[in-house]
Amino acid sequence: MRYADALDTLSERAAAHSLESEHVSLSQAVGRRASRDHVSTLTIPPFHNSGVDGYCFASGLVREASSEAPVRFQIAGTLFPGAVPPETTPHGFAWEIMTGAPFPQDCDCAVKVEDTPAERNADGRVASISITAAVPTRENLRAAGDDFAPGQRIVARAEKVRAEHLLGLASNGYSEVEVFKRPRVTVVPTGAELVSVGEQLKPGQIYNSSLPYLVAALSSLGCDVETKPILRDDPQAFEHLLKDLKKSPPSILITTGAVSMGKADFVRAGLEAQGASIDFHRVDIRPGKPILFAHFDQSATKAPSFVAFGLPGNPVSTVVGVRFFIEPYLRALFKLEPEKPLVARVANAYRKPAALRCFLKAKYEVKDLVPMATILSGQPSFMTRPLLDASAWAVVPEGVSETSPSHLIEIFPQTSDF
Repeated sequence: MRYADALDTLSERAAAHSLESEHVSLSQAVGRRASRDHVSTLTIPPFHNSGVDGYCFASGLVREASSEAPVRFQIAGTLFPGAVPPETTPHGFAWEIMTGAPFPQDCDCAVKVEDTPAERNADGRVASISITAAVPTRENLRAAGDDFAPGQRIVARAEKVRAEHLLGLASNGYSEVEVFKRPRVTVVPTGAELVSVGEQLKPGQIYNSSLPYLVAALSSLGCDVETKPILRDDPQAFEHLLKDLKKSPPSILITTGAVSMGKADFVRAGLEAQGASIDFHRVDIRPGKPILFAHFDQSATKAPSFVAFGLPGNPVSTVVGVRFFIEPYLRALFKLEPEKPLVARVANAYRKPAALRCFLKAKYEVKDLVPMATILSGQPSFMTRPLLDASAWAVVPEGVSETSPSHLIEIFPQTSDF
């Protein structure tokens, strides 16, 4: 299958599934995706109030004010935040007002205390002020509704809640946010050669480096991740595990290894034996060509349906599987738009099979205002060290056998903003 067709298949399968929602407190909402639009229910600010510590009055009374003909006001009193403002202001009077205090209805501007000449009583209180220039209407006035009007959107459906959203939500009285439940992911590593990190290596064994990556990457994508012990190339144990999983399935099952064409590659047969339908197996890409995607339709048993990804065992194939297959599936599941790539010029030549779309470790930078991508050495899928030098994935499509500095190619950040 071509990669574009694989993406279409993932999107179609995601459309057949829906995520449930739940309510969480504001303190738990950051990083979660809203399951509906959350809109303003109030007028914010709810009343006209002062943006400064100073004096408020009607701007129309000082239109002709100047240093030669100042307008003098007596001070009627002091207005503090939380106070109920007076309904009227006596003629020839202004109010001393603190930041955040409500405006009287017949006042429409304020001047800063530090900019306003004042006369004080013997006890130090301000008795009168002099205004020596015209003051615009709404000067230093924070009008009702300047921030939010009823019905304005605070958080959009499927948008990831940020700390900044909490300001708008809390000011509108929200104590909870309705969010999508995290997709539940079960990871099943396979391979007789694998050893969990922390155990002692024996001859012929390697550490399972893909598992900690998968847990971290999937958690960053908003999933709850459960891991199973390493399966030692045991097809019967795999089928037994699947049989148990089907009773209370995750949203997504992910296996690593055992999806190629070798004698120890049992994942596809095990999935099919337990009733899975294979949507695709083998995609024209590198690395990760043997990748598998399947689904379990359990409507007949009324158990939840779920999907399965079979990722190749090499660690970089696992990374590509997450970045370019599982992440697009999750985007479609949350009803998000597909990720849009950047475009850059290739800085160096690279040869590849023309029939394959290659996802290549690359360094992205802008030189003289031109976006450039340098394809790094160390592209084999077992090599993880070059990932530490990379900042992007350079995608060289089908039909291209060699890149040159004249080529424009698609670039994806090494880690997306999903």
